[in-house]
Amino acid sequence: MSIDNRDKPDSSLRLAAVTTLLILLVFGLAIVGYFLYKHRGKLIVTSKVEGDFLATFTDGKIPPEIGIITSGGTKYSVADGKLFFDQSGSRHCAHMWYYKTPLDLSRNFVARVRVKTANYVVSARQASQSLTLYATKKGQFSLYSGGGAPLEWLAGMQLGGGEGGWHGGKTMLDAGCSGSVPGASWDFSKDSWTSWNRPRLEKDLIRPYKAETFITLEVHSTPKSFFMRWLDENGKQMYKTKKKSWSDFPRIKDGYDLHLTGGEMYLNYCGNDEWVDLIQIEYER
Repeated sequence: MSIDNRDKPDSSLRLAAVTTLLILLVFGLAIVGYFLYKHRGKLIVTSKVEGDFLATFTDGKIPPEIGIITSGGTKYSVADGKLFFDQSGSRHCAHMWYYKTPLDLSRNFVARVRVKTANYVVSARQASQSLTLYATKKGQFSLYSGGGAPLEWLAGMQLGGGEGGWHGGKTMLDAGCSGSVPGASWDFSKDSWTSWNRPRLEKDLIRPYKAETFITLEVHSTPKSFFMRWLDENGKQMYKTKKKSWSDFPRIKDGYDLHLTGGEMYLNYCGNDEWVDLIQIEYER
């Protein structure tokens, strides 16, 4: 008895088809993997709740929720997904960006900024106030011409030095609370907040980071307290502060609004260029 095989596909053809599909699948996974690797610093969860904000500047625009103040010859622009501030190498230039909506301290949230700095003016100890919690009652913001940090800068995380100035060859990290009583700095050596009223050694208050490299700065807040985190260019945590109580800040108790800001805000003390590619406020779900 004969069997007709004319309508049955050849096994070699089936094998070729399966092999082709597997090759296409592997190739597709490789492309997806490469995309995830290249954009790992910007892959942020975007499911929103009331009050959330996210700016990545990928559309080449500055969101209307972000205000900007500059002085001197400072110029700013958006290109390649980055908000760039060019201070022309002058310590008499300054810049500040701010999120116009006050932070809601009755809720848990994370405020996050991804930033890098470069082209520091060579001078004394200097730093860019790249993430600052700014207190104001009337939604008014201003640059600063004094020496020490003003009380409006309630708390902040600074990037200092860079390739040309203070501690040349490295960006120096530090954090402080000028609006608390007493003022406080983060002591990396003791892993604790230290009062400005006590003697402090500079080596305890700063840590080096690669110059001209993006870093993520975070503030994690609850209605009672907050802490800060530094994450490297790959999103890996490097340092984390202990909690700081909101009750230590008179302006919070006096009803001032708190805003997320950043920049190099001194009018006549230091200078640097700055690139920001992420500003985010994320409330707890």
